Amino acid sequence: MPRNVEILFGFKDQTKMQFEILFEGDLADAHKLPGLEGTQSLEGIGRSLTLISHFAATGEVRQRFPFSDAFSVNLLAFEAGSFRTIFGVTIDTTATLKWLAPVIGVGIVQGVAGNIAYDLMKYTFSSATGQAADKSPMVAELESKRSGDVSALQEAITPSLKRSHSVINSGAQQITINGNGNVVTIYNQESKEFLEEDKFDLLPEVKIVSTGMLNVNTRNGRVFDYEHHKLISIFVARDCTVRAMPNLARSLQLYAKSKEKSQVYIKYLVKKNKSGFPKSYLILDAWFEGEAPPSR
Repeated sequence: MPRNVEILFGFKDQTKMQFEILFEGDLADAHKLPGLEGTQSLEGIGRSLTLISHFAATGEVRQRFPFSDAFSVNLLAFEAGSFRTIFGVTIDTTATLKWLAPVIGVGIVQGVAGNIAYDLMKYTFSSATGQAADKSPMVAELESKRSGDVSALQEAITPSLKRSHSVINSGAQQITINGNGNVVTIYNQESKEFLEEDKFDLLPEVKIVSTGMLNVNTRNGRVFDYEHHKLISIFVARDCTVRAMPNLARSLQLYAKSKEKSQVYIKYLVKKNKSGFPKSYLILDAWFEGEAPPSR
């Protein structure tokens, strides 16, 4: 693990983190990477850290400049090893508290607030690449209070995660990201294949679900799939029917009271992983029992 490096960025109350990026296998074992693929991977990782840090500092999912000046992501050093480098992340905890305290609770302390960035990185870096992901209590609370935000953040960083994998099988076999003394995530051929499977099936399907999370502004959310007995990510198509969004929102309101009453039909396109399990649904229509189903 990298040594601790103290860097001051001018924030009064700071959360400081270091992330060691370790490339292994192929050319990386000879302490080098291809110039193009190697820099593309570092750019993708750096951008992923930037998008999550911006959210941690502001509570806003943003994919392009200008970003908040309440955080900083810096490439600190290259170190000897298979091939390793270090990113330093510093976040103004006061800025984080301004939006996070009303969401999680006014009793939250700065030390705990500062953990949200790391928790989100650990969760989204793995969940967005098809890996088992530990969801901290704070991330779970954030999802329950700001439904859809974490899913929207995961969608926002996906292009950067794809770029992060540029060097896999093109100079390295594996990328390990370490932070806070723990393994944050591991990227390899399996996670690369998961990210590359990004096309929805062309034929719509229909099933009954319940809305578990929904962000009307970003159109992201999750539905409880009774067939697979788990939450599946959704995106509500911009050309969906007029009733789709209100019905999904109504299902969400009913979900806490009664799963049975919250059940809603959806017409959707599915994106599947390599094993055939659904990754996400693109919602085209949603209706309750008694409403007219869509025309085929």
